[in-house]
Amino acid sequence: MIKIRVFKYIKPEPYFYRVLVSFVLYLFQSTVYSQNIKTWHMGDHYPNLSPSQPDTGEYKFSGMNNISFNPFNNTRTFKSLSLSWNVINMPDYNGNLLFYSNGSKVFNNQHQLIENADSLNYSNYWGSSAESGYYADYLIGSYANSTMAFRSPSNPNQYYLVSTIMNYDNLAQTKWLRFHKVVYSIVDMSLNSGKGKMIVKEQNLLGGDFSHAISACKHANGKDWWITARGYQDTNCYYFFKIDDKGIAYDHKQCIGVNYTMNYPGNLTLSYGQNYSHDGKQFAILSYKGLELFDFDRCKGLFSNPRYASYPFNNDDKLYSWFQSASVCFSPNNRYLYAIVAGIKNGSNLDKLYQFDTKANDFVGSQETVAVYDGFKDKFEDPNAGGWATTFYTLQLTPDSRIFMGTGLPNRYLHTIDSPDNKGIACSVKQHAIKLLTSKAGLPYYPNYNLGAAIDTCAGSGIESAEDRSEWSVYPNPASEIVTVISPDSYREWSVGSKVEMYNLLGQEIPCQVHNDGGGELSIDIRGLSEGVYLLKLRNKTDGIIKLERLVISR
Repeated sequence: MIKIRVFKYIKPEPYFYRVLVSFVLYLFQSTVYSQNIKTWHMGDHYPNLSPSQPDTGEYKFSGMNNISFNPFNNTRTFKSLSLSWNVINMPDYNGNLLFYSNGSKVFNNQHQLIENADSLNYSNYWGSSAESGYYADYLIGSYANSTMAFRSPSNPNQYYLVSTIMNYDNLAQTKWLRFHKVVYSIVDMSLNSGKGKMIVKEQNLLGGDFSHAISACKHANGKDWWITARGYQDTNCYYFFKIDDKGIAYDHKQCIGVNYTMNYPGNLTLSYGQNYSHDGKQFAILSYKGLELFDFDRCKGLFSNPRYASYPFNNDDKLYSWFQSASVCFSPNNRYLYAIVAGIKNGSNLDKLYQFDTKANDFVGSQETVAVYDGFKDKFEDPNAGGWATTFYTLQLTPDSRIFMGTGLPNRYLHTIDSPDNKGIACSVKQHAIKLLTSKAGLPYYPNYNLGAAIDTCAGSGIESAEDRSEWSVYPNPASEIVTVISPDSYREWSVGSKVEMYNLLGQEIPCQVHNDGGGELSIDIRGLSEGVYLLKLRNKTDGIIKLERLVISR
C-alpha cells in the first residue's frame, strides 16, 4: 500500500518572495561576476630594455614576479612591462592574468603591447623621462592607485580602465599629485585573436582638481560599479562615477567630512590613500591630516556617519616628508583598519603601521601602533652596497587572507600582516618576510571583484517605500535653481494638501520654498541650498508617500 500525505497549501507572504528572489540574485551574481584572483604580477625593469634583449644574467634582478597562492610560489618573467607603483592586474574568470598595466601602457598576458594601448597619459614629459622603450614605465607609474580596471557588465569581452590624469606639461601650476581630469578607456580582449585592442582611448569623464588615488566598490546589485575620486585641496568633496549596462558616466558629487588644505609646512603634496571595506559597507581615506572613516550605501553611492582621527594619532610622533605616502586596508573580517604613514624624523625613515577598530565606541582611541620600520635595506647581493630601504608604502589583501605591504623604494622584499583579523600586535606583522626574485615597489591594486549582491536589495534598503509613480516628472535633475514636479492627469488631486520634504545626507530635514499652482505642478526653489545630494519626499494630504527622488544640486 502506498500512503499519500496531503498537506494544506499555505500561500507564502510577499516578504518571502522578496527574500527568496534577493537570495537567488545574490547567488547568481556572485557566481557570474566573481573573479577569483589566483596570481599577482609585479616588478620593474632597468631603463631601455628592449624585446630583443637576451637574458644573459646581467639584469638578474629585473623582470616580473609571478606570485601564486595556496601554496605560495614565485616565478620570474624577464621580458614584461615595467610596473613601479601603479600596478594593475586584470584577472579572467578563472583568476589568472588577462592583461596588466602601469597606467601608461597596457600589455596582455603574453607580455605584448595591446593594440592602441600605448602613450596613455601622454605629455611632453615622456620625451625627457629617465625610462624609455617598449617596456618602460613612465611617470604615471609613480602614482599608486591612479588606475583601476573593471569588466563591463554588458559585454564579458570588454574592460574599462579608469584613470586620473595629471597635466605634466604645466607642473608649476598643477603641483605634484594634483590631477586635472578623470578619463576612461575600453579594451576588447576578443579582438586580434585574443591579444586585445583598445577600442576607446582616454575619453573624458570629468575635469576638475583631483587627488591621484581612486577606489571602487560594487553596487548593491552585485554587477554595477561605483568609482570614487576625491577633490584635491581646499575641499571635502568626493566624485562618484558609475559603470552599468549603459556604460560609464559621472553620477554625482558628495561633500562630507574634513576639508583639507595645503598649508602643511615641509610637505608640498596631498597624498591620499583610500579604500572600501571588503563587504562594501565602509570607506576609509588617509592623508597627512588624518584618517577618516565613513559608512557607505551601495545602493545610492553615498557616505554617512563620518569619523575622524586627526594626525598625529594620539600625540604620536609627527613624520615629515616631501612625498608622504599613505595607504589603508581593511582586515578580511572588515573590523580592523590598517593605515600606513610614511615619513622622516631627525633625518631617518620612521614609517609606521597603525591599526584602528572600526567597531569600537571610541574609534580614535582604538588606535594601536603595530609596526615601526626597522631600517632593513636590500643590498642586492652586494655586501658593500648602501642598499635600498624597505620602507612602508602600500597595502593589499591577499587571496589567502593575509595583507601584504609594499615598499616605497625598489627592492625585492615584502612585509606581511599574517593574522590581520586579530587585535593589536597579535595581527603579527613580519617585516621583509618575503624575498622576491626581482625588484619591485608597488603592489597590485584590486577592488573586491567577488562582492555579490546585497541580500537587502535597494528596494528594501530601509528607506520608506512609495507608490509606483514612475510616470511623474521631476526636472531638471541635477538642478541649480528651480526644480519642477509634475504629476500625470490621473493624479492631479495629489497637489491639494500635499507636502514637500527635503533631507540632506545626514537625514536632517532641510527647509525649502515650494510654490503650488493647484493644477498638479509644484516649483521648488533650491537657490538657498548648498551643492550636494538630497532626498526629495512628496506626501499626499493623508501623509502617504507618493514620490521619492534623489535630487542632485550642482552649480
